[in-house]
Amino acid sequence: MYIEKLMNQVQGVNRMKRKEIIGMKYGRLTVIERIEGSNYYHCQCDCGNEKKVRRDGLTTGNTRSCGCLNREAIIKHGLSKVYPNLYSTWGNMRQRCNNPNHRDNADYGGRGIKVCPEWDSFKNFCEWSLANGYVKDDRSISIDRINNDGNYSPDNCRWTDRITQNNNRRCTVRTMVNNKDLTLKDIAEEYGINHETVKSRYNRGLRGEDLIKPVVLRGLPT
Repeated sequence: MYIEKLMNQVQGVNRMKRKEIIGMKYGRLTVIERIEGSNYYHCQCDCGNEKKVRRDGLTTGNTRSCGCLNREAIIKHGLSKVYPNLYSTWGNMRQRCNNPNHRDNADYGGRGIKVCPEWDSFKNFCEWSLANGYVKDDRSISIDRINNDGNYSPDNCRWTDRITQNNNRRCTVRTMVNNKDLTLKDIAEEYGINHETVKSRYNRGLRGEDLIKPVVLRGLPT
């Protein structure tokens, strides 16, 4: 009985906390009502638009408008000022491919890798990035070419983390084991074999299941 009463009190406090933000204003957003069964709220923006926003997005200040603040900032300051890190990525990408004096040109433009004509415009590159996984100020992700011998273009690029990129490098060896496409490091981890052993076997020309056979010590009975 006591536990049930205590739980009811806790639930009552939680309900009060949820109601606390209704009617409050965060940036340009006024909280109208909570969406039943979720942590989202219907909000009215000063510009007239309505938007569904998570409670923590409001209380932390991460969401301050329906999106109109960003649009106004872009109009006022230009895309390069709103997304300086993305602008730097775009500029470096074009330098690697187009500038023969760039320190990395040999691995990019020198190999025939180009930036597609569509991405000669930062606006186009920015719009594609925002629609395909780019998060402003997230330093854990960067642009990656799916086919390392292909160009920088919408159909060959993605925003992804460093681990995925490392697995996609030209120097990363991939091979099939038990119908799975794996790197040598993946094979070592998945089958519990020393990475150097797997590399040695691969370099000796072994493939497939021969890469993962148990090590047999000479002189011992099998």
